[in-house]
Amino acid sequence: MKLKNIILLMGMVLLLVIPVQAFSASHVDYTIDNSGNAIVTADYKLSFTEKLALSTDFAKNEFIKALKTEYGEGVEIISITETQTQFTIKSFADIKDDNSIVTPCLNFESIKNRIEKYWFTKYLGIDYSPSLITIKFANGKVYSYNDVLFIPSLSDI
Repeated sequence: MKLKNIILLMGMVLLLVIPVQAFSASHVDYTIDNSGNAIVTADYKLSFTEKLALSTDFAKNEFIKALKTEYGEGVEIISITETQTQFTIKSFADIKDDNSIVTPCLNFESIKNRIEKYWFTKYLGIDYSPSLITIKFANGKVYSYNDVLFIPSLSDI
């Protein structure tokens, strides 16, 4: 029993000294319906250490807490896997008097500053500018951005 605990402890120490690899978001998609609600799908790659950290319920709960802090209680998690997270945000975009739908600006630099307050981010080398960001409206209008930290407010008209 003691040998098993020593091996487990040594494995944990090795994980802490392994160089951190970057968490890399390859694609983040915001699909906005006619009510202003959004389904957000984030595709990413995780290192072995990050996969191990994400596999714990505690880390998942902290991640969900971070999303709710960022977007409010209207966040509902659809799924979290080793390669993708999908969640909904209620009332993400505003519906204007002319029935146009307008998104808030997306500031990934600001998100970075808030996320880095969480304990688990010190184990992640996070790249905060996804390779591709798409914003899709229900009427078919699509905006695409590559490797940016800021997206202005957008409209479906």
